[in-house]
Amino acid sequence: MASNLPILCIDKIFGNLKNDHKTLHSCIFVNSNWCRQGIPLLWYNPFQTASNPALLIDTLFLCLPKVEKQKYGLIPKNNDWISISASSDNQDDDDLLKPMFAYDSLIKKFSLGDLYAAINEWCSPVPHKRTSRKLLKTFCQRLIEEAKLEELELDFDNLEFFNNDEWGCDSKEWDIFQWSGAKDSCSNLQRMQISGEYPAEILYSAAQLCSNIESISVTLNPYSQLTFTSKTLSDSNVFERIDYLIVLIAAQFTLTSITISRYHDWESSQDLQRLFDALVLHSPFLKYIELCDINLSEQFMILDILSIHQQLEQIVFRNCSLLDSNYYPRLSVEAFSKLTVLEFRNTFVVKSVISILMLHAASSLRELVLVGSVSFDTIEFLQDYGSNNPNIEKFEVYLSFDQLPSILHTINDDEEKDEEDDNVYDNENDNSDECDDGEQERWDNYDNRNGFDKFVSGLWQWLPSELRYLEINTTLEFSPMAIQSFLMETKAEIQILKFPISTCISDNHLEVIVDYGFVEYLDISNARFVTKNGIENARKDINIIEHVFYE
Repeated sequence: MASNLPILCIDKIFGNLKNDHKTLHSCIFVNSNWCRQGIPLLWYNPFQTASNPALLIDTLFLCLPKVEKQKYGLIPKNNDWISISASSDNQDDDDLLKPMFAYDSLIKKFSLGDLYAAINEWCSPVPHKRTSRKLLKTFCQRLIEEAKLEELELDFDNLEFFNNDEWGCDSKEWDIFQWSGAKDSCSNLQRMQISGEYPAEILYSAAQLCSNIESISVTLNPYSQLTFTSKTLSDSNVFERIDYLIVLIAAQFTLTSITISRYHDWESSQDLQRLFDALVLHSPFLKYIELCDINLSEQFMILDILSIHQQLEQIVFRNCSLLDSNYYPRLSVEAFSKLTVLEFRNTFVVKSVISILMLHAASSLRELVLVGSVSFDTIEFLQDYGSNNPNIEKFEVYLSFDQLPSILHTINDDEEKDEEDDNVYDNENDNSDECDDGEQERWDNYDNRNGFDKFVSGLWQWLPSELRYLEINTTLEFSPMAIQSFLMETKAEIQILKFPISTCISDNHLEVIVDYGFVEYLDISNARFVTKNGIENARKDINIIEHVFYE
């Protein structure tokens, strides 16, 4: 029956199975036609999807021309290294079993670090890093000659031999855009990611060949602030990288995504300004901007710069320091009006920056992440601005012990809410059957219970009714009754609920969450007080529960 299906039907089937590699493996054994359809999908990005990437090296080695295999004098056979001269009674290696497909030509997404890791594992019977490095370059050159790449990840930071005198490797030898076949292989490149101690010239070479890149991710400084020394700074070539990155950006037709990493205080903000000026060319198309490990001075008006890109849908800050000196720019009505995702992770930022972004994205914002260091009080911010963005569907927050005084202050300022919550907790002893004796005693002895518990109970006041994803990262303890109060009052139908670092979750918490009725995915990875029986009972109503049992 499978062989009689129309071509369009088969194409539709495999189109839906693109990311289902387990099913694809089964499909390739149906018949030759299905095999020809399935193999290219399995080899689109093989080193990130294969269960044992090292086994792929066997196949890629056999795909090499005879002259390349003879350089090593070895072939993989029976999970071992076999010399060509000793194999098959001196049979010529061209007579050995050849691959059915030119697998190296099917690869569309390629990561330098993934390939190197697979080669290292493959070479483990003969641990010699020089051999690993030579094989890496051989396979890379082969891929550049044969493949038609769509995504390229040049993560040089995962290659320990770069700029290492012991191995005699010059990173400039790895300007792959200068290699034979690069023009054909990389002309349709859509995504490019580069990091580590790479030669700055590689960005310029890419600009000469590539004009259709939609997403660029670049690390400007290979060294984090923690590893900074005067020597590493002089070797980083940050300014040269910026110059060539500007050329690469200008060479593209429709850049939609840019990620810029590692630009520190000691470097001139004028150079970073030039980089953002180059992005203005793509303001009609740019939808995603991510800044990682970047420190900006008070003179760097980040909101003015970002507001130029009126098609922006996602803004992400990770490990950044954004000082705007409480400057309130006069932005157009269209600025950030299409913003759907706003993330601040481990980022020091003044309150005005986030409040302006949320104000301009009042109707469009769907995801808000506030995790890590901010210069303002997260609790007060939720009170002031949480209700101004009614369409938020995903909210992630981190709450620490440092914020407990603020939590108590926030609650005490609202006398009516305080009175309501007191009534709830005054009646707890009348409902002691909700907790077993040990559980009840644990919460009775919890000093901060009337603090963080009351905050959790009233959290529904600040969260929008459209919320579908809620993640709270905190080690502060909260009782089952607090969660019950929150879930009973909220109008949101939360389908994904995460407490990934909370240790206080117990079977009683699980019962409350199950009774709520909407949760389909629950993350309680660090819970210490749940039992196997409690998990099994909860799984009858909740599809997926992330949890690790502790002995």
